[in-house]
Amino acid sequence: MATEVQPYEKQELTEENVAYIRTMLAREAANNQAGRSAAYRVVTEDDPEFQHVLSIMDPAKSLSDLFAYAEQQKGIKKASAD
Repeated sequence: MATEVQPYEKQELTEENVAYIRTMLAREAANNQAGRSAAYRVVTEDDPEFQHVLSIMDPAKSLSDLFAYAEQQKGIKKASAD
């Protein structure tokens, strides 16, 4: 299966685009060498949203603790809206 080369303009290669391309190449290399888990780690290690979720989940010792935290946050947001 041949891959079609996509033309691009030099100004399209912003720092953000180049970083994305590097991450995707690293993901493919990790997937080929070590499997999907390694590929997921490459993609998520610099993802700020994923890292934020991990920071929320980290202190929870159990799923019940995590749900309790979520309920607490709902109460905080509801009170601040009033």
